[in-house]
Amino acid sequence: MVIEKNINPYLIHKDKTLSDALNILNLKKLRFLICVEKSNKILGVLTMGDINRWLISSEKQKLNTQVFNSCNKKPVTALNGSPNIEIKKILNYVNFVPIVDKRGIIQAVAKKTKKSNSLSIGNVNVGTNN
Repeated sequence: MVIEKNINPYLIHKDKTLSDALNILNLKKLRFLICVEKSNKILGVLTMGDINRWLISSEKQKLNTQVFNSCNKKPVTALNGSPNIEIKKILNYVNFVPIVDKRGIIQAVAKKTKKSNSLSIGNVNVGTNN
């Protein structure tokens, strides 16, 4: 598990378009974005799967729609300060977990790694941590 505290690359404002999101995902080589309002309060998450589902189900299929319209508005999150073991349990079912404070403000992102028993903070591996 990696806990990424530099959240800026993952954030997209709710008013940005799907075209903007696709460009960000491609340029930054990301697998997801976190849809936020100005205060960085999480409103949802957006993956390529969400974009594909929206394009298939939408009659107009426009890429200039706001990301908020197509994001998953009920993402699985963890509360900042949650034990690592609890976050790892969530990561058994999803590929990433936004970590939020009590107000829903994004603080970090936990992601799966290839080494399931290791813990990294940013790009630094700090070993096994339960």
